[in-house]
Amino acid sequence: MDNEKLRIIIDGAGAPEANMAADEALARSMQLRGGSPFARFYRWNPPSMSFGYFQPVERLVDIRAAEAAGIGVVRRKSGGKMVFHADEITFSIGMPLQLLRKGVAEKADFLACFQALMQPLVDALTVAGVPARFSEDHEVESGRSDRIHCYAAAAGHSIYAGGKKLIGAAGSVMGDVLVVHGSLPITRRELPSTVLTPAAQAREADSRQPLISVLTDFISSASIAELPDRIACTLASTFGLEPLASAYDDIERHEVQILSREKYSRIDWKTLPPETWESLLQNALLQRCEDCFTTKTPRHKER
Repeated sequence: MDNEKLRIIIDGAGAPEANMAADEALARSMQLRGGSPFARFYRWNPPSMSFGYFQPVERLVDIRAAEAAGIGVVRRKSGGKMVFHADEITFSIGMPLQLLRKGVAEKADFLACFQALMQPLVDALTVAGVPARFSEDHEVESGRSDRIHCYAAAAGHSIYAGGKKLIGAAGSVMGDVLVVHGSLPITRRELPSTVLTPAAQAREADSRQPLISVLTDFISSASIAELPDRIACTLASTFGLEPLASAYDDIERHEVQILSREKYSRIDWKTLPPETWESLLQNALLQRCEDCFTTKTPRHKER
């Protein structure tokens, strides 16, 4: 694996299924084809709810009500709780576990590697003027709940600012690659309770709204616009990588299309065996190669 460069990808606003597909395609490049670590920054159109892998989405959200409200719904590959992505910067970072373990104990657990990956975000935010820090023990304990929303809970890798949770993040391991994606809310946008099922509405009504910090609490719009580059450069510096503006290669673009259409457009995708998607991607790639060969190979005229 080429660990000398950090691919920096700045995307615009994408559909929920396309965003999750892009994150997975980039991770696949690292895991299967020796691609470089990456930092991707993006937004959402329409505003969307992304649910953790293990959440019972069908019991929590009224899909038709969400569609009527113009809100997308997608299931992530990572765990954790639901995040409502509206006015925010979303990041996805992929890093080899071997590189993350260099700065921590040799047999570091998942949380230690997660924190090692999140530390550059804390550093970059602090330099930008945001009083960012990791959650403290008492916040993690008080943040344990069966609430739906990510910001109603805290973990050891959660990032706080001004006494409230700023970054909600979740991670997954693909082979020897840790992929973390998370949200940096710019302004406060509340999810309409009408998109939740009656049972979920009742559960949320019994609890107070989660306390959330947003970037505009601390820094200007100009500083917010600079954050993706600042975070990417801090990541590169921390792990000894060369930052490199990057784009998707042909295989990645093709995988994004397939994963978006066939996998992440389905809320129930996790019920199918992993081999389903691997087989689908391999067959699609083979078909694409055959099409390219047929198109590019000149045919000899008969004499």
